[in-house]
Amino acid sequence: MHDPLVRVMLSGGCFQLMSALVEKATKNVEFIRGASLGDSPRALPMRLDAGEIADVIVFAEDAFPRIRGFLHNETSKRFLAGSSIGIGTVSPKYRSAPTSFAELLDLLRDVEAFGYSTSVSGQYVMHRLAELGVSVEICKKGVPSGDSSVGRLLLNGNAQIGFQQISELLEIKGVRVLGEVPAEIQKRTNYYIGVLERTRNVGEANRLIDEALACRTLDILTGLGLSAEEKLGD
Repeated sequence: MHDPLVRVMLSGGCFQLMSALVEKATKNVEFIRGASLGDSPRALPMRLDAGEIADVIVFAEDAFPRIRGFLHNETSKRFLAGSSIGIGTVSPKYRSAPTSFAELLDLLRDVEAFGYSTSVSGQYVMHRLAELGVSVEICKKGVPSGDSSVGRLLLNGNAQIGFQQISELLEIKGVRVLGEVPAEIQKRTNYYIGVLERTRNVGEANRLIDEALACRTLDILTGLGLSAEEKLGD
């Protein structure tokens, strides 16, 4: 007899992690992917606004104000993983990540275009570049991923480098992660997991979360470019 189907709405940054944990927990799950933030109809808050039904949600911390009203119990969200922004490429020209903001600027001047996520990480990178006085000419080289991923932009030749959560860059075969972005544009994101108010089965949703977290190990997290450390507020 199969376990009841649990629908999990989740941000792409934790898709590989949840896939691995669900496989270890041998649970019957349907994944619904979307960005934690953004105006796309596929973004998690927009899906919830539209009345889409799911049992469990995995979201970036920045999305909590938009998502909290849809949680079965907003105080019961549980930490799942930490994530950092990285730089990816498919070009053999680029071998390592810049170690300083000055080196990053040289890299941005060199490329014809750079990709960035339309969710939390990309929005933060573009905000910080403008805040730090990077020229409009350079910022205009940015290509948003839209409903796709930065990795797809790179594979399709739409950009030479791209900024996204490391876990999402690693998901796309053929994309190399050069490393983390410099501290000036780095944002470490906490991902949380919780039960949605519209769940069809609170008990089964909670069981999935308990079993997934029990299967989470440091080796699994680090292998997917994630961290076991929860970033505390500044």
